[in-house]
Amino acid sequence: MTLKHDNKARGFDMPERIETLFGLQLREWPLFSENYDHCAETLKEEVELTADMVPCSWRIHKMLLNHRKNSLAANIDSKAIAERKCFLCADNRPEEQDSIRWRDYEILVNPYPIADNHLTIAHTEHTPQRIIGHIRDMAALTRIVPTSCVFYNGPKCGASAPDHMHFQSFAESFSTNIWMSPALLTEIAQTGAAHLYIPTEDNSIFPYFIIDSGKDKDLEAMFNKVYAALPPSEPEPMMNIVMFKNGSKTRTLIVPRKAHRPSFYGDGEGQMLVSPASVEMLGTFVTSRKDDFERLDIPTVERIYREVCLSEEEFENIVEKINEQTTVH
Repeated sequence: MTLKHDNKARGFDMPERIETLFGLQLREWPLFSENYDHCAETLKEEVELTADMVPCSWRIHKMLLNHRKNSLAANIDSKAIAERKCFLCADNRPEEQDSIRWRDYEILVNPYPIADNHLTIAHTEHTPQRIIGHIRDMAALTRIVPTSCVFYNGPKCGASAPDHMHFQSFAESFSTNIWMSPALLTEIAQTGAAHLYIPTEDNSIFPYFIIDSGKDKDLEAMFNKVYAALPPSEPEPMMNIVMFKNGSKTRTLIVPRKAHRPSFYGDGEGQMLVSPASVEMLGTFVTSRKDDFERLDIPTVERIYREVCLSEEEFENIVEKINEQTTVH
């Protein structure tokens, strides 16, 4: 039995159905099973790079996953996208790949996992990767995968399928850098039950926003204000977004970006195949080549963040625009 024929089964809540999906896919899909086992072994060998002298509490790790090379090297220019079949569309997926229907999405195991419980949540329609209009869906997902964090990679910020709307999720242990108390953050705005924070110097290796909200409608309203203040870009402002359930609230990390990849990205001499997405913004750098893994150090990580994230001055411009729209009550 596969869940393709059991999507309306009774007696299963969504976490149980997702757990069943994982079990079935591990038994029925050799590619996924092999990569999942490799990922589990790699996580045991994960290396923390952060030295004591780094002037903030942000912890940096690196890991080597050979099966992630296609994602890290993905060509997302319009010509390449137009010439390949979309691997998130149901008609183009491997025969072994199963799914669970949820709202206007299908929940899939990621066959090239970065972490435990790595899911891809793909829209049922082939619609472009755009976050506006979908932020409440993202918040709802944190409640059906309550031990995971849900993330969104913008079409020029790590998404290897920028032509197909999707989220991903994996174990919430990857998001420990953003578990800090609101007392360690600076509140800059409030909309209803949504509070907007920026990091203090001791909690930042790059600029970011955090929204804590107990109501999805207020989260959406606050997110829309941040979105409107971000530097314009096509097809949408560049950003990575991470959410997880934090007690009765939803915590949202928004990392504004200015570049897709660092200047030294590539597979030539002296270059590295490091393509920052949400997992790197959370502090874990995924490499697919042993040479890149061995060369990646704190100075290189800091350079990557400098090149792909906003400067403090650029970030302050956004904060000023938000302050013009709303104030702390």
